[in-house]
Amino acid sequence: MAFSTKNSSLPVVFFMLLLAWGDCIVVRINNNIGQGTKLTVRCQSGDDDLGKHVIPPGGEWDFTFSSNWRPWPWRSSTLFHCSFLWGREFKRFDIYDATRDRGCEDCKWSISPDGPCGDMITPNNWSLSLVFFMLLLTWGDCVVLKIVNRLSQGTDLKVHCESGDDDLGKKTISFGKSWEFEFIPNIWLNTLYFCRFSWQGVSKRFDVYDGFKHDACRGVCEWINRSLSLVFFMLLLTWGDCVVLKIVNKLSQGTDLKVHCESGDDDLGKKTISFGKSWEFEFIPNIWRTTLYFCRFSWQGVSKRFDVYDGFKHDACRSNSLLPLVFFMLLVTWGDCVVIKIVNKLSQGIDLKVHCKSGDDDLKDKTISFDKSWEFEFMPNIWRTTLFFCRFSWQGVSKKFDVYDGQRHDACRGVCEWRASREGLCTNPYPLKPDLVYCYPWK
Repeated sequence: MAFSTKNSSLPVVFFMLLLAWGDCIVVRINNNIGQGTKLTVRCQSGDDDLGKHVIPPGGEWDFTFSSNWRPWPWRSSTLFHCSFLWGREFKRFDIYDATRDRGCEDCKWSISPDGPCGDMITPNNWSLSLVFFMLLLTWGDCVVLKIVNRLSQGTDLKVHCESGDDDLGKKTISFGKSWEFEFIPNIWLNTLYFCRFSWQGVSKRFDVYDGFKHDACRGVCEWINRSLSLVFFMLLLTWGDCVVLKIVNKLSQGTDLKVHCESGDDDLGKKTISFGKSWEFEFIPNIWRTTLYFCRFSWQGVSKRFDVYDGFKHDACRSNSLLPLVFFMLLVTWGDCVVIKIVNKLSQGIDLKVHCKSGDDDLKDKTISFDKSWEFEFMPNIWRTTLFFCRFSWQGVSKKFDVYDGQRHDACRGVCEWRASREGLCTNPYPLKPDLVYCYPWK
């Protein structure tokens, strides 16, 4: 079959024009920090990185762009976010959000220690909307889903991810390593990717991307798989009291009982129970009372199957004591797991001594050789008041620094690395932007 290419250049040119169509927007940022303080600004969108700019006290910096176009009723989806740095303060703000700032042609923002204050000027007319069908074909940003194994040293994580259209096959991720895949969400926001996570006899299922819940996820969306985080996600998605199922071997002296229990979502693996001993597992039934766990029991050539929990028949079976305790523990440790990594960058042959604490934890003295690192992890609380401070000592010098402050370092997720030198500490709060480095001199 042959296809004519005579007019091929016209659609391409037209398509390029479509992508550039939209209103011209000016964003102005004024330094109103005061006290003669310079303001360092870095603004980015999904497509553009405008680099670092230093605004003198009372000065202004601006940038111009054309908002993208989406067909009614969505209109533009343009988003620019900026990082602001002055003194030891670090803040982030969405300086232009097409949904919030729709109609703004000249957007002026005054940045003060109390926060940004906006002054918007709206245009007299709107750009003409163009062909919807052409844009339908290229709708959506590319999403990269990254899964990191942070279970424990030497433990492999097995992952099997699928969507309604794609089966990505089984993958094995070693501890500390990651695996990622990419896709383009559809325009109806109903793209769904779910994965089964398995390790050491444990098997869990989780929706790693749901178009309705994760629509804000663009670029790289990273899931750090930890036991506690996974338990939290499972509890968040299910409902009801915690149920503990206990199976006791009462066959006869010297006879082992082999048990293999499953549900529609979980395979608990094969267990061997000695006579007089027991094995138990726990779960939270769903709200529809359709939870079903069945087990196969085997001993001395006999094999039997039995439904050990049926949501309709066994609804009265509850263990109410466990759930409040689990819920309380999760409240205290709400959020993504944070790993603080400290690297000795002093000079060859000089050891760095570090002593880190929070209001609840004392991590004791640690000695880090030159060019080596030490790290610790924790879960920030829901009130964003988590604080870890460290004392750094070398060759008679002693300095104190807050390596994590829930108010200032909320953007820090995953691994937050601090590189300690004689001049101060440097960090990159956004691992996907390796050139975005902030340094804090010792005080």
